[in-house]
Amino acid sequence: MRSRILALLSCAVIALCALLANGAPTAAAQVAAASGATLSGSVVNGTHGNAPVSGTQVLLQTYVSHASAQDSATVTTDAQGRYTFAGLDGSGATTYAVYTRFQGGTFASGAITFANDAVAPQTLTVYDATASDANVRVALTTLLLGAPDQRTGLIPVGEFVTFDNTGHTAYVPAVAPSGGQPMGLLRFWLPAGARNLSVGAGFEGAQILQVNTGFATSATVPPGKSQFAFVFDLPYSSTQYLLDYKTEYPTAQVAVLAPVGTRTAGAEFVAQPSVTALGQQYDLYTRDNVAGSVHLHLQLIGLPLPGERPDLDFTQLLALGGALALLLALLLALYVRRGDLAQAFGLTPGSAVALAAATPAQSGGSVQEREAERKRLLKALLALENAHAAGSISTADYEVRVGRTRATLRGLLAAELPAQADAPTVPMAGQSNEAAPPDAPTSAAAQPAEPGSTKGGGR
Repeated sequence: MRSRILALLSCAVIALCALLANGAPTAAAQVAAASGATLSGSVVNGTHGNAPVSGTQVLLQTYVSHASAQDSATVTTDAQGRYTFAGLDGSGATTYAVYTRFQGGTFASGAITFANDAVAPQTLTVYDATASDANVRVALTTLLLGAPDQRTGLIPVGEFVTFDNTGHTAYVPAVAPSGGQPMGLLRFWLPAGARNLSVGAGFEGAQILQVNTGFATSATVPPGKSQFAFVFDLPYSSTQYLLDYKTEYPTAQVAVLAPVGTRTAGAEFVAQPSVTALGQQYDLYTRDNVAGSVHLHLQLIGLPLPGERPDLDFTQLLALGGALALLLALLLALYVRRGDLAQAFGLTPGSAVALAAATPAQSGGSVQEREAERKRLLKALLALENAHAAGSISTADYEVRVGRTRATLRGLLAAELPAQADAPTVPMAGQSNEAAPPDAPTSAAAQPAEPGSTKGGGR
């Protein structure tokens, strides 16, 4: 989930920049294709009416993945601020970018991909730098919540922030304190306990530093819109979690996307129609025109309890408990009807021993194996009940399968009754002693003494 969010946000920024940057191929670029493609352009200063910037270095980057690039060549602009890179791959299989550093800030193009060995000239616009963030606002912050991971007790979150610099100078954060002032960095809030931070689009080549409220970066914010994306995990410990978000800068809109079905509470956000992102539907909650340093909250409720998922949840346990009570009642009624109540309580274990011998599959094995078999049978009964209630199996099939499963369960329960295998069997009233042959004489010890006589025949 984390990698998908970062990849989506990074690719979206790259694709947008490429769409804006690419234009119609020039004739000069088409001619240059014979000896390798050529990328050219110029560097201008936007603070001073796009005046050419001479004598500044321009670096060429080659992308090795969607969000990673490496420097591959460097040139210096001429008196008219122009630069040229030759001998490039014009097949369209390689993605490039160019950037320059000016007054401590970094200014880059979007992703550049050749089409038919040609690409439009790339203009790099730089701006005079300022260490003040007075003109920096946030146009939109989007928090994309992933499904809670019950095993780890973590909620994955992707955050996409669009900054808007309304001034005519670039905000260049100060990494080191200067003039008795602390570091002036571009700041991002992280909720308490957030972990596993990964950064994506917007942070390329910039320093990342931990601060009290989250983290900060040295990335340059030029006039206009700039996008930043990152992901992190939020630990939770119960079925509820209070999502806390703080606006580090005045923000036009804060949007929270929660998976459809996630229950929420709180009056600080307004529910909007559901949207689709990453192929999944999300409930959308927004809050508009929020001042800087304001905390917003959204209560998430009904989360799965963190930890290893049990075999049965509370509802299933109740259902199985009821089914077990019914089975025990049926078993007790059967014993009463047969006159075997004494055997059911272990007073005469003969029938239990016989039944256990007749059902070795249920009575064999360890205590753990028998317990597992009993759970399996109870689950099977619950599944049959649900299937019959849903109409997926017929009543006749249901009765046959339930009867078979209950009979197996009764045998398993009877086999686990205490069986005193070494105790002598006491025949019940009206029963003969099956241990003695029908024509064998009864021993004197087994015969009752005649009235008036004593053992041994004497008076």
